[in-house]
Amino acid sequence: MKIVSAIVPAYNEEKSIRFVLEQLKNARLINEIICVNDGSLDNTISEIKKVKGIKVVDLKKNRGKSYAIVEGIRTAKGDIVLFVDADLDGKIAEAADELVTPLINGTYDVTVGYPLANSFDKFFRPLSGERAYYKHDLEKILDKLEKKGYGMELFLNFAFKDKRIDCFPLNGLVHKMKHEKQDYSTVVKLTVIEVLDIFSEVFSQKNPPSFFLRSYVYSFYLKQPNSKDSKIERMIKEIKEALINQFRL
Repeated sequence: MKIVSAIVPAYNEEKSIRFVLEQLKNARLINEIICVNDGSLDNTISEIKKVKGIKVVDLKKNRGKSYAIVEGIRTAKGDIVLFVDADLDGKIAEAADELVTPLINGTYDVTVGYPLANSFDKFFRPLSGERAYYKHDLEKILDKLEKKGYGMELFLNFAFKDKRIDCFPLNGLVHKMKHEKQDYSTVVKLTVIEVLDIFSEVFSQKNPPSFFLRSYVYSFYLKQPNSKDSKIERMIKEIKEALINQFRL
């Protein structure tokens, strides 16, 4: 039997974190729950401590999403690690079990699930925070992963582009929008940080168009690429030529 560890990073999530953790305790296939308080400035840590039977990692300073996730991975004892956002609502336990089942069965190496509550979730499904991996696969890249911030999903998508990835909707799961849970100034701050982290990850690559295609478009909207697949190479070449021609104009 494979042991499954759920990791929940939380920053200023006092309104929702307790519900998320309590729901995860109802998941049949989760053996360990680790909540990482990422230097929250509100009452998040006190809400976390009200939930019995979970492990708590309390970072005194806000270090960013990827750093918090990595701290959770290093603490986890599981063979499989599940990432769960701290601002979810709905059928969290069912979603958790659905995400880890393909890895327990050995049919996939990575699962990415996304809610269907609004169109944003469907469009941005390659950036979904609900995902599962084998811990031994992640341990090879932890030093790089911890520095990615909100660009971690793109980084992981690219790192696992040649693995078996299953991406599917999570019925009954709701991802709360930032404005529904936090004040205006915090929403603006987090949105700017998130956008900058994502763009930074894309444009720090030697070949940004290729990276974006492989980490966002191809694996999630077209068929899973093979390392010898000429279609993606042709697509990359055509985009590069289009960009060069546009620049010349």
